[in-house]
Amino acid sequence: MQLATRQICGFCSVEQNLSKSGICVACEHDMTGTRGSAYWEGGEGCRDPSKMAHNESRKTKGQAKTASQKANRVGAAGKERRETAANTGATK
Repeated sequence: MQLATRQICGFCSVEQNLSKSGICVACEHDMTGTRGSAYWEGGEGCRDPSKMAHNESRKTKGQAKTASQKANRVGAAGKERRETAANTGATK
């Protein structure tokens, strides 16, 4: 297998020797910069909806879900609510 020894700058189209720094000798742009994620978020399985195509069916999936109110009913917050309601004589 033979590896490349030359590279072409994507900004100014100058052909030059392959360098570890990745800086173009003509325009001084970084040719080996990180590309960034498209929308897959580094393999976490969670896609970024703001970067998805406008006609992607999964872009708006789950936005109409309601938030759980269980934390208000149980635990410390629920106990405080029940005690306050019991002291004032109110129901719910």
